Amino acid sequence: MTGPPSLNLTAAPHRPEPVAAPAPAAHFDLPQYLPQLRWLFGFDGKPPSPRTPYWRQNIFRRVIGDQVYLLTTWWPEELGKVSFVLPVTLTAVLASRTASDPQAWDRRTARRLHSWSTGWVRDLGEFLSQIGESRYALLIIGGTYAGSRWTGNERIERCASLSVEALFNTSIYVGFLKKASRRTRPVGGGTGEFFVSDPPPGQSNGSYPSGHATGIFAVATVFALEFEDNRWAPWVSYATAGLIALSRVTLGRHFPTDVVTGAILGNSIGRMVSHRSDSHAAGLDPMWAPADGVTPRD
Repeated sequence: MTGPPSLNLTAAPHRPEPVAAPAPAAHFDLPQYLPQLRWLFGFDGKPPSPRTPYWRQNIFRRVIGDQVYLLTTWWPEELGKVSFVLPVTLTAVLASRTASDPQAWDRRTARRLHSWSTGWVRDLGEFLSQIGESRYALLIIGGTYAGSRWTGNERIERCASLSVEALFNTSIYVGFLKKASRRTRPVGGGTGEFFVSDPPPGQSNGSYPSGHATGIFAVATVFALEFEDNRWAPWVSYATAGLIALSRVTLGRHFPTDVVTGAILGNSIGRMVSHRSDSHAAGLDPMWAPADGVTPRD
């Protein structure tokens, strides 16, 4: 007859296997659930390849990706900055007072600047205004891109490519804001009233914001940032943009608040485009890169 089993006091006590904690989710990986968007956004779950610079990738895929980045990252970040919200708010308040007060700053300044538009001043304004039109701007920038590609000037090529991307983005937002605001232009006796769906004969309701100002300031911002090592580049870029925007007021096509709002919006979009390019050069996915911080240029 055998005795009771002995206890093995030297054996190590049993311990449960540790369970690894789940990794926190960085973001909602939309392309993971919609495989069709992987090709559209150029996202495959791998770090971006440095072989193909961001600015040489498909322009239409970049613009579509910009819309996701603007809505999910860039605009929320901008709306948290006083430097962006304060001027936009002040300009909107000034614009809202225009229709009800003939002596409001917006209408008074527009009349004064328009009275200067005679002789060579008007001719210069017409010339500058034509340069700021999207079709001419795209033609000039497209020619610059082709020429820089042919001569091997990568820096100009990058600026031209990013400028075209910025112009496409501004056209989307300007078109939406014009349709939403429906503000009457000063031409034809318009008072700057908002939400006029059926303007009187001789008037139009596409004043707010200025498409010329938005587009040209987006391009100016791209060039100012890409050539920030040149002390004159920002001055020349923003001065040219300012003259083109001013021409829209002197010609009676816009109120001052239209061009100021356009300049603020264009500057933001230009910074966004350059930021996404810098993020790619730094090895980040430009679709989900944080909006703040400085990344090195390629």
